[in-house]
Amino acid sequence: MRQVDDSPEEAAFRRALENLRWRGCDAADIALLRSRIAGTTPDLSVERPGFRDVSIITALNKDKDQINATNSARFAAETGQTLEHFYSIDRLNGSEPKRPDPKKKRRIYSTAKSISKAAQNGLWNQPPSTSEQIPGRLSLCIGMPVIIRYNEATELCITRGQEARVVGWSALKYPKWPGRKYLDVLYVQLVNPPHTVKLPHLPKNVVPLTRNSESIEAQLPNDLYMRISRAQIPVLPNFSMTDYSSQGKTRKWNVVDIKECKSFHGVYTCLSRGTSLARTLILRDFSNDLLCGDIDGALRQEYRELNHLTVITDLLYQGRLPASIIQPTRWETIRLYKAWKKTAGRDVDDAPIFDEEDTISPPKDNIHYEIETMHAMSKRKERELNAKEPQKKRRKVTHAEPILANATWASPPGPIWDSADWSCSYDALTFILHWLWVSDRVKWTRIFEAYSSAMSAMARGFASMAQKDPEIELTEVRDQWREVLRATHPGNHPAGMEGADIMALTENVLGFRFMGTRIKTSCRDCSNKTIENAVNRPLTIGPFCSVRRAASIQEFVDESFHPLRVCSFCTGNVFVNHKKSEIIAFEVVEAGDVVLNSRVNIGNWGLYRLAGVVYYGDYHFVSRVITRENKVYAHDSIEGGGSTYEGTLETSLPLEALATLNGRTASLAFYALADRVVAHNHSDTESD
Repeated sequence: MRQVDDSPEEAAFRRALENLRWRGCDAADIALLRSRIAGTTPDLSVERPGFRDVSIITALNKDKDQINATNSARFAAETGQTLEHFYSIDRLNGSEPKRPDPKKKRRIYSTAKSISKAAQNGLWNQPPSTSEQIPGRLSLCIGMPVIIRYNEATELCITRGQEARVVGWSALKYPKWPGRKYLDVLYVQLVNPPHTVKLPHLPKNVVPLTRNSESIEAQLPNDLYMRISRAQIPVLPNFSMTDYSSQGKTRKWNVVDIKECKSFHGVYTCLSRGTSLARTLILRDFSNDLLCGDIDGALRQEYRELNHLTVITDLLYQGRLPASIIQPTRWETIRLYKAWKKTAGRDVDDAPIFDEEDTISPPKDNIHYEIETMHAMSKRKERELNAKEPQKKRRKVTHAEPILANATWASPPGPIWDSADWSCSYDALTFILHWLWVSDRVKWTRIFEAYSSAMSAMARGFASMAQKDPEIELTEVRDQWREVLRATHPGNHPAGMEGADIMALTENVLGFRFMGTRIKTSCRDCSNKTIENAVNRPLTIGPFCSVRRAASIQEFVDESFHPLRVCSFCTGNVFVNHKKSEIIAFEVVEAGDVVLNSRVNIGNWGLYRLAGVVYYGDYHFVSRVITRENKVYAHDSIEGGGSTYEGTLETSLPLEALATLNGRTASLAFYALADRVVAHNHSDTESD
């Protein structure tokens, strides 16, 4: 069982699940499960951390579709995004109807010869459960949890039931449907895959998904069915799944709705996915009949025989049982075990006696097995067998070349680590400054050129990138400005497999030497100027400065701009002289638990936004980029040139999360003078 905690409550939960397998829960078991119903205590709520955004296991597909639709809209609103709608490509299919299931209501099929606009809209607006779980309209946003519905590449962990998160896509405009798009490629990051996946030019565990075309029977709003061929990316939002889909999963946090379960099997499947009672939440009350009552005799015997086989397997593993006991069938194995227990195994105390009578008698005759090779008959469609004349060839229609609607593989690229000439510190600066430059190429080219020759070389390199392979091109740009920096500051930045002083590196790149506690001051009234040491006092704000003893970057800046003291000549206020800069790098490695504000107001200089953070640990630098829309991407050049989307700052990702990255501590925080964000159409692109 998945439940391994040894507390009394967890032991009672295991007992309840064991009884539930036999549909034999008692009053104590039912009371224990009812204690986990939402609303019983304030902590039992889907709004609580841990339970929030966990996929809800339910019994009915219609409930799953409704939960997915509602929570998709909620997730987009909470992360400050707009849901993007991507439509399937549907074509009428002339295949034969599926064989009717006598247990289900007979289907009535549409006789239409083509898909009209009204019918197409109806097909798109129907939930996925009406079209064999292939959605007509897929509503997505960055960071949304999804579940893969098709075994596309098992070696890449792209398998049915694999959970993932959306990190980007490329989409095309839908011909003859203005304002509508269909997906070309969807990029997702796998969640807890069986093994790490690393594709060229993509971050770790990020894989592309392409459209599949499936022949399905889709239900129209008027309950008629259409046989169509639907092309769509095989994913669904993962805010809910059915008990059938949850089989085989182990969930740390388990949210279930067992009210509509058809039998105790479904209830057991839902509840047994969780690893702990304390992290299990039941959404609604349920009927006692689902948990207790009679079960079929054949099923009871099935359970009993499985328990017998478990005991036999354990004894065989421990060497207490002869290997000859194991036979091709379970009946033979159990029969030989019983015979052994009555004879040679009589004195083996650990071997129990199986006394239960079988409801279904085993076969009396000996079973003889023969191996034969069967030749499979090729299947043919009924209309081909009954055809009296050859089928007419279908006219092939060539559609116009689709127009690109967006290419939102929006993950910022980064350089690739140089193992011969260690480059992680240069990679971190290149990653951050490149995406800052991308936000306004003309503006930042002019600004970069004013800082240093290395920054000027960096801007020229960014402008010359052909964007055919941005990771390789950024790696070349990094090498270019690194060589310029070494030529400008010989001996300061050695080549080879050596570490780097990123503080000195940043100072030289930004062309500003930080003077430590030595500051320049001036009186606003008499203009008297002095140079002094600022012991336990505010320091100079410039392109590079060091933060000490501050709760946040904003507090450090505010303190630095306050009057330092009273002038000894005119009793006016004395202020520290600061150097205005469009880019400010704050050293925070020794600042303690300082909050990296997403926006910092620096007096009359203007509003600055957090553009990136560099982290250090285990002799290696990694970095984060924060876009103008507060989207956060992480980059580790050792893992390749791609970056990983982590969420939206201050919505899905709290400010406190910026303190560390993969066990490494924040060392440098880069702030850039914020420009006015131009409103753009979110339906066209999500990139910056």
